[in-house]
Amino acid sequence: MATIGFDEQIEQIVKQLTEKINMAISFALDESKSFEQAEAIFNEAITVLEYYQCGDTAAEQLINFSKITYFRKECRKALLFATDAVEKSVTDNVREKASNNLHDMAFKLLEYIVINDKGQINVTFDDVQSFLVPQDYCNALQKAYEARNLIKTKNDLVFVTNALKKLSMEVLRQGLRQEKDGHFADSLSLLKNVLPFLNVKRAEIVNKEIEKMEGISNAV
Repeated sequence: MATIGFDEQIEQIVKQLTEKINMAISFALDESKSFEQAEAIFNEAITVLEYYQCGDTAAEQLINFSKITYFRKECRKALLFATDAVEKSVTDNVREKASNNLHDMAFKLLEYIVINDKGQINVTFDDVQSFLVPQDYCNALQKAYEARNLIKTKNDLVFVTNALKKLSMEVLRQGLRQEKDGHFADSLSLLKNVLPFLNVKRAEIVNKEIEKMEGISNAV
């Protein structure tokens, strides 16, 4: 009976905390209110959930709040909430959901970094790279390339050109990083995808790197 009573107590606490979290979400969605106020209420509720070992409930709430945080353009905090959701997950099902959310968040932030000028966003390529795979960079590059079809004005052209240039340099950096770490297959995928977007001089250098790695791969 004591166990049942304790379970009922936990259920009541979770219900009260859910109401508190809903209030935090309401504040967070209201752009006339400071995000810090919502964040403080939310974090307090998550701390109590952790204390009562309700890890999956905390993770589910963190997933939801990370999306709202991204909506408020609190990009670094959105990434932190998404990461925290994975760490607090208990069951495989919730952990998978949290991991997928973290990956989706990192990819959205990658695109957001590309289209924003320096100083307008508080996350960097380095912040998201550990949550992405080489194919994500290739997909982002392809999406940026396809955006050329939407160009209607000179400003559109400048915007897309700058985004492509910025992303190309990051894909190139990731390709060389993968090569340095000895991940030749991933490096080749990145470098081959970015090759058409490089100027002639840089393309020649990258092409030599590709040939070198292909030679190593064939030798193995």
